[in-house]
Amino acid sequence: VCLGTPARAFELIVDTGSSITSVPCRQCRTCGTHHHAARFDERRSRTVARAGCSDAQRERELLCERCSASSCQYRAVYMEGSSLRGHVLQDSARFEGGSSPAVADASARIFFGCHSYENGLFRTQTADGILGLQPVPHSAQRPTRRRSRLPSVLSALVTQHSAANTFSLCLGERSGLMLLGGRADVPSLLAAGGTVSPMVAGAPSRFTLRVRAPAERFPKADRVRARVSHCGCVLWRSTFQRRTI
Repeated sequence: VCLGTPARAFELIVDTGSSITSVPCRQCRTCGTHHHAARFDERRSRTVARAGCSDAQRERELLCERCSASSCQYRAVYMEGSSLRGHVLQDSARFEGGSSPAVADASARIFFGCHSYENGLFRTQTADGILGLQPVPHSAQRPTRRRSRLPSVLSALVTQHSAANTFSLCLGERSGLMLLGGRADVPSLLAAGGTVSPMVAGAPSRFTLRVRAPAERFPKADRVRARVSHCGCVLWRSTFQRRTI
């Protein structure tokens, strides 16, 4: 993902458990080196704006941990113990469409976190930051306990470009593909030997998959490895309907 004007590239991990997209700030002293050694510098972007209390009042999906007139502070804690904290910005984001003419380049103005602190796996991971895809349900009420949330990148594409409210995620042993606002070419995927993985109905976590490698295609000793390396593609609709493609 490229952020700011002029654009700066960031490599992000995909997170379907929260809506927060976050990258390291220029002044972050606890941040790791990461792949691009990238830091977002507000001074160098012509299109950046800080989010404040007034933005949180207008945007139903934006909830600050603390806010003032010129700063919306956020904090995110993840299951394995890693955490991030910083302030929320709004700026241009550009997404590359790739080589397929059916997938177009797109840009949108998004909310994202600029974190000045990271710990745990965030310090040692290769990727620069995190890309949150979890939307806020339309019926959601603002919680009495402060828990930071941001409008997801997908919701920005839906609002600003009338994109489909879906994303597709395809995983392979050496490569992968993520489509925002669209779905993968499933017939071609299946014809190439790929598989699809259904979401588990009634699971405690919303995005629980049952990924199994066909026994006849993999030796018994390789089945555990095959569960994570065999290619699959999942379509998820943000109306919280579990779908399989």
